[in-house]
Order: sequence, then C-alpha cells, then structure tokens
Amino acid sequence: MSKSNTPLNIPEGVSGDWAIKHNIEPAGKEFTTANLRCQMFGGQPGKKVSWGHDTCWHYLQEEGHTWMSDLPCEQAQMQQCIKGMRGHVLVGGLGLGLVAGMLAQQKRVKKISVCELSPDVMNLVWPHIDTTKMDFVNADLLSYLDDYDGKPFDYAFYDIWCSDREGTFFETVCPLYQLSQGKVKYP
Repeated sequence: MSKSNTPLNIPEGVSGDWAIKHNIEPAGKEFTTANLRCQMFGGQPGKKVSWGHDTCWHYLQEEGHTWMSDLPCEQAQMQQCIKGMRGHVLVGGLGLGLVAGMLAQQKRVKKISVCELSPDVMNLVWPHIDTTKMDFVNADLLSYLDDYDGKPFDYAFYDIWCSDREGTFFETVCPLYQLSQGKVKYP
C-alpha cells in the first residue's frame, strides 16, 4: 500500500471534463522541492527529498491536461507564498484544495473564502478537505473581484492559470493585481 506525503486524501474520480488522478511512485524516488524557475526567480532552495515507501501523488486534470499536482515542489512553492498570512484570506482557484488546506492549519488564519469557477472541480475536491474555516464562491475570480464591495480581505492567494508564459502575466496576473487594489489589504 502506498502512502501519501501530502495533506490530501482525494480519491480518483471524474466530473465533467475534470478528473483527479493518482500517480504511485516507488520507494526511494527523488523529488526536488523547487523547480529551476522557482530556484532562480523565487530564491527557493531546491533540495532533494525521498521516502522509504511508495508514495501517492494527486493530479488535477482537465481533458487530460494537468493543471496542478501535490508534488513536493508545488507544496513548497505554496508554503512560501502563504507564509505569514492571517485573518480573512481569499483563495482564487480551489485546485486540489492544497493551499486552502494549508491555510486552514494556520491558527492566525480565521476565515478562507475560496472562489472557484468550475462546479466539477468543487464536486471532486470540496468533500475531501477540511472546510471548517472556509466558504465557497462559485464564480470567475476576475468578475468576483470586479463586483466585490464587501470588507477587504486581509490577504489573497491566486492560482487560476495553468501556464506561466508572459501572456498569462499580462492577461491574468496584472488584471488580478489591479482588481485587488482596495479589496485585499496586503498584496
């Protein structure tokens, strides 16, 4: 029986065009905690990790294309991004629920609002994560922020893109940053 080295325990499944898939890796397989881009531009250390048992990793896929996984490099990148967050946090994109789950474990995080566009992703993931601090908004994050007129969130974590190409930066990241002005206290 393989063990997971992640806080996730989501069964394989399909909902619409979306799927949760597992990949079992053998004992001793080495993983890195940061890809080259994160090492160069994010300053993250890229140490090697392995386990003495088989491991099970989760993948969120849309029509066979992987959006995210819970591999050690993604876990480390998310941990780096959410370090120090507290209060009410807006999470844009549920994905595998990994970052929302990490935030829920932090005592200083009191509430997490998750904005996810796909009901299929919600069907696959939401029942398998601790939602005691979370509420859910089924909406496009850009539209949600554009219309939002409530109390500002303390922090936000956005991960609604699959690519890290230059177009993604200008078409998605920059507009999100602009829409967050006055709606998220600490950028």
